[in-house]
Amino acid sequence: MVLRQGAEPLEYLWSKDGQPLDVSTAASRILCISRAAMEDAGAYSCLVRNSDGQVESETASLVVDEPPQPPPPPVPTAVMDGTQTEQLQTGDETQTEQLGWAVGEGMQTEQADADEETQTLPPPIP
Repeated sequence: MVLRQGAEPLEYLWSKDGQPLDVSTAASRILCISRAAMEDAGAYSCLVRNSDGQVESETASLVVDEPPQPPPPPVPTAVMDGTQTEQLQTGDETQTEQLGWAVGEGMQTEQADADEETQTLPPPIP
């Protein structure tokens, strides 16, 4: 916005980066840029003139930040029922571990050794 002072009529000539702007968008004391885009960034000034002379405003810089990008959509993951068996050697002992899982049910882990320990975990929270 440019403060006006002087004899009417006043003429406003806005420029961006030293180049005149389209008269239809810049012929008033207020330059309005609706929905600023990256290409609107720059140095703006206004030349005001009348029959007595002219004066140019100081330059005002407009910085336009890029809008944040939405996160990418999640990648679908297929999970199928299955088991996995591993053997661990500790000293003179061999220990066999078997992990099992089932989609849509509680997740189970089994450890097949001398104690035959079984743990059942609750299903994951959707």
